[in-house]
Amino acid sequence: MNYWLRIFRQSPLFASCDDLQIESCLKALDHSIKSYKKNETIFMEGAKIEQIGLVLKGTVRIESVDYEGAVHLYTVVEPSFCFGETYAFLGKTLKVSAIANTDCFVFLFSIKNLPPCILENLLRIALLKNEILSERIEHASKKTIRKKSPLIFIRPKKRRLVHDSFQSRTDG
Repeated sequence: MNYWLRIFRQSPLFASCDDLQIESCLKALDHSIKSYKKNETIFMEGAKIEQIGLVLKGTVRIESVDYEGAVHLYTVVEPSFCFGETYAFLGKTLKVSAIANTDCFVFLFSIKNLPPCILENLLRIALLKNEILSERIEHASKKTIRKKSPLIFIRPKKRRLVHDSFQSRTDG
């Protein structure tokens, strides 16, 4: 675990935790670290999951395939970030798949018996993702390119601020 400690320190999942708190949380979690080859499925659309993934190395893409076979890419998850938390907590079938975008290592942990600090950080992560989704909906609802164009320049900065807000909490 010490090998991955740097990634855990950077993760929004462990925001405001020192090394001892991180190690304590890791001991409390029912977890495993798995390696995946590029294009290997981690979570499959249509399945129910009780685990959350945290990318340790490499990247994971979140995508879905429609009835015509077209692949829709939603996001690429980078090291120190989580995926699958919404479906794990809701207990609903996945509407997306999590696929290894590169060879990667993923920290998979059960949603059962989560320490309070992780629950709090997961709530914060979900709320920030909700805020980003709301901004995307606002952008998509604009009728003209002229109305959309200012939002194109704002969104990348906002996304960066979301990551930076967690960084500043872990650094301070």
